[in-house]
Amino acid sequence: MKEFTEYLQSRNLSKTTIEIYLRYVNGFLDWYAKEPINCKKKDVLKYLAFLKNKKQYQNLTRKHILLAINHYFTALLKNELITSNPTAFLKIRGTNKKQLTTLLYWKNLQSLPTIIITAL
Repeated sequence: MKEFTEYLQSRNLSKTTIEIYLRYVNGFLDWYAKEPINCKKKDVLKYLAFLKNKKQYQNLTRKHILLAINHYFTALLKNELITSNPTAFLKIRGTNKKQLTTLLYWKNLQSLPTIIITAL
């Protein structure tokens, strides 16, 4: 786990995010109970199904867990402990995408200097 923690730190993740990712990955590794280098895509899919059906985790939570597991296997790949990432191309369906909203339109931005000057 030390190498994984260093990998997460190199990605400039916050301390809280690193702690959460470590907890998620440890949960997966406890469930898997085998050498992680032997993990296949079907094993990750079984874990995600376990989280959905037995633990009744929502899709967004499972998406975050999958992201943490993906980082873990990416770190293993980077350290050449595995040859492929079993989480590659896996996604959780049914999670809402964030929609960007327009706060200011161009015409409002153009009049902004005038508003600031008159306010002074």
